[in-house]
Amino acid sequence: MSDILSSNEQDQWARLIAHAWKNPVTLAKLRQDPKAEIERLKQLPTTDPDYPGDISDLGSNGYFTLPGLPEGLEQLNKQDIEKFLAENPGIFGIMQFCCV
Repeated sequence: MSDILSSNEQDQWARLIAHAWKNPVTLAKLRQDPKAEIERLKQLPTTDPDYPGDISDLGSNGYFTLPGLPEGLEQLNKQDIEKFLAENPGIFGIMQFCCV
């Protein structure tokens, strides 16, 4: 498998990370069991307050340990964090990874 993400996967990882960084419970669950939490989030209805947005393509290429929210980004809202991550692939080594 390739270690380069498609644009769609990159957008979905950005969406998930932004969601987790603004939702401590989700972040903790992703750190404990990323596969189970990603699958749980995929199943949520779009009306659920914990719905992160479309992440339907995630999980097929592996998982990585989600770092904490970097200093300086805490004042951003979820949408701004998502945009920042989507526009900066590879930032902190989290948007490009080799399968595990």
